[in-house]
Amino acid sequence: MRRPRYLRWIVLSAAILAPTVPLACVSDDNAAPPGVDAGFDTSQPEASQQDASQPDTSQPDASPGATDAPSDTAVASEAEAGPPVVEVIGQGIFSPDQLVTDMSFLYITETVPTDAGTVSRIVRCPIAGCGASTPAIVADNLSVPGGLTISGTTLFWTEGFSALKSCDVTTVPCTSSVFETATDDAGSGTFPSQLWVNAGNLYWFEQFGSDRAILTCPVAGCTTGYPKTVLYASTGTPLSGAGTSGLVTDGNYAYVTLISGGPVLRYTMTSAVLADPTSETNLASTPGGTHVLDLDGTTLRWAESANGLVAACTAPGCTTVTDAVTGLVTPYAVTHDATYIYGVDQGNADAGADLWRVAKP
Repeated sequence: MRRPRYLRWIVLSAAILAPTVPLACVSDDNAAPPGVDAGFDTSQPEASQQDASQPDTSQPDASPGATDAPSDTAVASEAEAGPPVVEVIGQGIFSPDQLVTDMSFLYITETVPTDAGTVSRIVRCPIAGCGASTPAIVADNLSVPGGLTISGTTLFWTEGFSALKSCDVTTVPCTSSVFETATDDAGSGTFPSQLWVNAGNLYWFEQFGSDRAILTCPVAGCTTGYPKTVLYASTGTPLSGAGTSGLVTDGNYAYVTLISGGPVLRYTMTSAVLADPTSETNLASTPGGTHVLDLDGTTLRWAESANGLVAACTAPGCTTVTDAVTGLVTPYAVTHDATYIYGVDQGNADAGADLWRVAKP
């Protein structure tokens, strides 16, 4: 069950963070990105998770200094040593808000302050962490990168509020291309966000005025007849005018969270390209500041930045919410592999942020 707030602070004071050396940052002269639509989550462009059905064919990172984290750092599971111990495996990453893994690397979006403003980019660390090394740059000088996901060796992200982009990360830096434009009939950007891959299909949200839509294309490309509209939410629905913060699907259901909090919303998938809007079901309640949604088998997890924790429930009912990871400051994203839960914690943004992991119980 969820711990009272005072217990969370006890956990925070007892958490053992493995010491690491802050990572170096790369400066750039790019100006800060432009303003965004009021319905878009400007504090955290949303994220997603990898396609577990795709084989991992990524290659070792050949960039200088990309080494594993120290091997003597202890990690304890909840079953073995009480509350999970948060292990910091990377530091000095600025304003990270998206995180995904291909089981060999952890990919992170970050926004780095420079003398001229900020520069946004995607970087990666080995799955064991960056230790004292600088993350390898995957894609640089981006315009407001948003949702992030991966399928095999193809990394997907949103950019500039009007496009989905992709690149092959077999080698990095990679060469990106436009996967799909995201504009309305007037040519204005529709703020694509919350990328997720399941069974060879890429899913994402777009905004049309106050309406919200889930769209999909095969990961191989938006061929004739695509993208298809999986779900369209108009006036009078909980999604109307909402800032969405998470989207996942397992093929049977689609789950959605909102940045303002409220219930986790569940929709029945009648096919890979269609969800039934009349099946909308309110599940567990989330607080304001809910970021990202991750699906690990039947476990749903999300970050609660205001509460300093990652919460979880069991799909499809999500009747009981537990505190999966506590002792954080301002968590913004969460992902997983077979052994660990991973996340980014913005913490003190002026001093850089942390990449962390916790052993699964």
